Amino acid sequence: MENLTVKLFNEIAEKQLPGLALFENRTGSGKTTGALQWVTDMLMKSKNSDVIIYITPSRQNRDEAWRELVRQAYRRILCDESVKSNRQSDRKG
Repeated sequence: MENLTVKLFNEIAEKQLPGLALFENRTGSGKTTGALQWVTDMLMKSKNSDVIIYITPSRQNRDEAWRELVRQAYRRILCDESVKSNRQSDRKG
């Protein structure tokens, strides 16, 4: 799985995303995650967002969290590319 993670991360890096940040919930209380989740939700809803934030659930799950981060970022890239291609085809038509 690690090789797959590295492969996907490299693909993400090649897309030259404006920003990709990883926050880790170190408090264990869930408060940090809750606050950052709100920020993430706002950014994900924003059409003009140039920063993507993902939050790991805990240090104990770091490996799985990184894999999930890659999966989410990869899905976001595919979604963004789909939206861009649709907008370009709309302009041409």
